[in-house]
Amino acid sequence: MPIGLGTRVSLVAFATLAACASPQERCVNQVGRDLRTVNELIVETQDNLRRGFRYETEPAPSNIGIGFCTGSYNVRFCSSNYSSVRRRAVAIDPAEEQAKLNALIEQRQTLQLRSQNAAAFCQGTA
Repeated sequence: MPIGLGTRVSLVAFATLAACASPQERCVNQVGRDLRTVNELIVETQDNLRRGFRYETEPAPSNIGIGFCTGSYNVRFCSSNYSSVRRRAVAIDPAEEQAKLNALIEQRQTLQLRSQNAAAFCQGTA
């Protein structure tokens, strides 16, 4: 699949910005990635407990068909294939979800300490 001009511009901009980060900034960002992920999971789990259910994504039925298309002053047959994902609510076991939250909070504490130590190491190596 060919890459569009907008995608190319975005990739170049991202690469340029990434190159601007100092080695210390790249080191600290890499160390904090797991901590950010755990924080996102904590927020999601708290939302699940508050709502009483969680969301799951599943593929929605595809819409495949053949029709008439117009353009450039001509009419032709064309096909369409639309696929999407939908969210559905799924009941949770509050006790299991709370245990999951507790484990994530403990993991966050461990990662925070590790992140602080790594950030100090990254600063020392710059």
